[in-house]
Amino acid sequence: MYATDLFDQPFLVVGLVRNGEKTIDKEIRHLAKVFQNFSCLSWFVVESDSSDQTLYKLNGLTKDIPNFRFKSAGVLVNTMPSRLVRLAHCRNLYLDELRTNLLYKDIKYLVVADLDNMNPLLTEQALLSCWDKDGWGGCCANQRGPYYDLGALRHPDWMPNDCWRHYQFLLQQGKSEEEAMDAAVHANMVTISEDSEWIEVDSAFGGIAIYPTKALGDARYKGYDAQGRDAVDHIGFHEGIRANGYKIFINPKLINTSFNEHTRDLLESRQLRKQIKTFFKLCNPKKLMPFLLAKTKRIKEQKIFLR
Repeated sequence: MYATDLFDQPFLVVGLVRNGEKTIDKEIRHLAKVFQNFSCLSWFVVESDSSDQTLYKLNGLTKDIPNFRFKSAGVLVNTMPSRLVRLAHCRNLYLDELRTNLLYKDIKYLVVADLDNMNPLLTEQALLSCWDKDGWGGCCANQRGPYYDLGALRHPDWMPNDCWRHYQFLLQQGKSEEEAMDAAVHANMVTISEDSEWIEVDSAFGGIAIYPTKALGDARYKGYDAQGRDAVDHIGFHEGIRANGYKIFINPKLINTSFNEHTRDLLESRQLRKQIKTFFKLCNPKKLMPFLLAKTKRIKEQKIFLR
């Protein structure tokens, strides 16, 4: 169980934002509510490539949220065409700030949060569950529904390789987009029970993760793999943490969201399959007739007339 002095430990919440004028204020205020009982809380957000009023919103937050700071990396897309390389670059900016700015010399925990509506279900109770276990170097989120963040996930049995390269390979072998997506991506979006044991992984994320700063060492984010191919930035960062002798886990109780934009297709696919299965069951005349009679009765009772 977490120590009672956890609320007095210095935490730094960091994240990235691009074109977030409509969402950044809500995201920060929600996280601030989750962390409201933590007395030593600081914020550092890195912005880049925005074409809206994100910087104006961030300036407003510096006035409203205690210890809120941000940095703009400017326009990167012209010199860094790879999105994953840009993300890694911006994430390394908050690591540099943590390591070099005297404001953060006493920070004990780094909280990395997505700021694009990936944490609406996060609560203080879920957050505190991270200290039900000791000795971790990274504690990553779970979802109330399919686990969505397969790009950042590496696990020897569950996700040993890049799911999107697997997807492309299946397309090259003649599979349809739907078949390839189901086999490479949707089939691996498993639902992890909140009562499950912690899952040790080589890498994960899932919208929010917490790291004791002592585990970070000189770990850096990378937007590429050993072969120079694009790779999700968290993977290289977690390689560095594990090289320091620490372990990365998915904490099943660290719930931050449910079905979302990344799992919407899977939800629709499951619903469609359920409807098809129900239809074929009802095609049995003995089952279909009572269903139609009950449906007709409800229509008459509601005085709905079909013309």
